[in-house]
Amino acid sequence: MKMRLLPVSILLMSGVTYGGWRLYQRHLSSDLRGTLVAAADPTASDAELHAYLRRARFQVRTERDAEIFGKIATAVQLSDGGRELVLLDARRMANFASWDLKESSACRQLAGTGVKELTSPKALVKKKQCEKQLAAENAERQWEQAQKAIYQKNMVREQALFKDFRNELGLPPVENQ
Repeated sequence: MKMRLLPVSILLMSGVTYGGWRLYQRHLSSDLRGTLVAAADPTASDAELHAYLRRARFQVRTERDAEIFGKIATAVQLSDGGRELVLLDARRMANFASWDLKESSACRQLAGTGVKELTSPKALVKKKQCEKQLAAENAERQWEQAQKAIYQKNMVREQALFKDFRNELGLPPVENQ
């Protein structure tokens, strides 16, 4: 009788232990929750947010912790990528502003002329330079449009991740996001 009870009790203890471990893995650690609540503050600066994330990285202990930390880390990464794109746009706009508009319209006019109409070799060289400049300008415009589309998609995804993150922590949604 005692021999039959031993395997049953071992199985029962194993089941209880596994169940407890699974339950532990599905909860959010209290120390991580405090750090993430501070990071979710909409008035926190970028430096503070990155400091909270560095601290939170070492507080991840459970599967749930890793899941929620992954959401906020992804959202911050998307946000930082968008900020870099805005800075790149500002630099490009400064470069375009430095390129003279008269030269641009002259290049467009010259690029539209036929080879037979150009008589001097300098004019042919100038036409080729203008065509290269206009092709580079068009390629850059297409690249910018693609980047803006990606930026818009990332902004939507970032906002959804932040909203979901705040919801997971039990915080109210931010109205002006």
